[in-house]
Amino acid sequence: MNDSATERVSRALHGEPVVVAGMTYVPAMVLTGITWGAGHSGIPLVDAACSAMAPDFVFVTAEEPWSARAAHLLAEQGVAVMWSVTGPFGRAADRLGWSEVLRLSAHRQSVFADVLDEGLPAIRTEVRSGLDLGVTAVVIADDLAAASGPLLAPDIALTEIVPRCAVAVDPAAGRGVPTVFHSDGDVRPLLTALVGAGFSAVHPGGLDSDDLAAHLTAARNSGLVTLGGLPASALRSGPAPTEQAVTAALIASLQGGLLVADDGGISTTNELSAFVSALAAVRGARG
Repeated sequence: MNDSATERVSRALHGEPVVVAGMTYVPAMVLTGITWGAGHSGIPLVDAACSAMAPDFVFVTAEEPWSARAAHLLAEQGVAVMWSVTGPFGRAADRLGWSEVLRLSAHRQSVFADVLDEGLPAIRTEVRSGLDLGVTAVVIADDLAAASGPLLAPDIALTEIVPRCAVAVDPAAGRGVPTVFHSDGDVRPLLTALVGAGFSAVHPGGLDSDDLAAHLTAARNSGLVTLGGLPASALRSGPAPTEQAVTAALIASLQGGLLVADDGGISTTNELSAFVSALAAVRGARG
């Protein structure tokens, strides 16, 4: 079957054992540190994705002024676009600051709920904008945890954040477009709730290979697909850990339930170079 990248990504998001690989959150400053050939779009993300890197899918951050143009150019090149929108918690933190939002979540929960609600209309508008562009998936990005542990009490995340994320992605559900939830850290306690909120997949950031394997098992058991498999911790540790991560990711994707990707933690050109090599290895194994 000679599917397009968009068709393969769509099938993988539905849990089929299809090997696809893509790029999520890589800073523009890192992308501009590598020469991508003849790219002239003026958008580092597009020039990278339309180079020899050749990802099957790319995250496009909705809030950037160039986002719509990037989505259009990537689609023209056959790259599946995943439209990333900041969720209610992150949006509140952008407005008020992290310390204030965390204080409200712990001590003034009714005010915290109101603050979260304030961001929902803008989130839904950005989701609809991506849907109108014909994106392959919508991503809600809300960092509810970090490598050191959860930022919010689990009950607050379950009762206040996840239900509002469900409201945020409702326009996508109405059009049959898959949705992905991104958060740094271990969000396994939220997986069942995310399924109930209508999400198809989850993209955990900052997990090492062992934690990622545990997450992948838990996500499969919950009925969620995972994006990841190439953590920055492996990419920065040298060829052997990177090769091990590629092998494990390929095996997992052939079992269904994993779209191979970075974890959103790439921060140097050396890590990006290792990632590009890893993508080439995935493509080579796919044939």
